[in-house]
Amino acid sequence: MASDNENNGFEAKDEVKDKFDDVVEKSKEFTDSIMKKASEFAQMLSDRTNQATGSARRKFEAEKLQASLYKKYRELGRAYYSKAKGADNSLETESIIIEIDTILATIDELEKEEPIAMQESDEDIDFGDVADEIADLADDISDIVDGIIDEIADKGDDE
Repeated sequence: MASDNENNGFEAKDEVKDKFDDVVEKSKEFTDSIMKKASEFAQMLSDRTNQATGSARRKFEAEKLQASLYKKYRELGRAYYSKAKGADNSLETESIIIEIDTILATIDELEKEEPIAMQESDEDIDFGDVADEIADLADDISDIVDGIIDEIADKGDDE
């Protein structure tokens, strides 16, 4: 038959083991929470980068089209000047006008596209909440570890 000291020793070890298991579980929760928030943040950052890239691409394309448009306006001006001087360039003038209309339609389509980069994300991460969750988990872990240390100290004093 085991003595009371031996039983108390086993109970103390079980209590310490249970508290240690609590620390491990809280640590897993802590790590999972941080990883989830980091993943959400990375996804949000990726989405915002893609939005900014799309916006920059449209802006670059619009500027390129504006340069082409000015070039076509100059060609049209030369064609009308030549026509005023007596040249028969109706086909050339009509062709330039069609090209200008095409460029203007393309610019109009680019301008109609929604400015994605300016939209707010519905999934913004509230880092204040994340910090609070982390602080709460850290406090829980600290309390459990303090309890384990106290248990070990009390058992050491008893011996």
